[in-house]
Amino acid sequence: METINVDKKFIVDLAKQISELNDKMETLEILSNRKIMNSLKKSKQQIKKRDFANWNDLQNYSD
Repeated sequence: METINVDKKFIVDLAKQISELNDKMETLEILSNRKIMNSLKKSKQQIKKRDFANWNDLQNYSD
């Protein structure tokens, strides 16, 4: 049987790389979703046109 020594820093670095890879995969999933991207594009256009509800109006609506 062989003994393998693993440096703690290696494990920490590997965990960080796995986390970063998961983040990138999630970003790609979002970017490849047409519905989400169309909604994002629409929201950016609405902001430019100032076509959005006022926060105070929303608060009054819930009362």
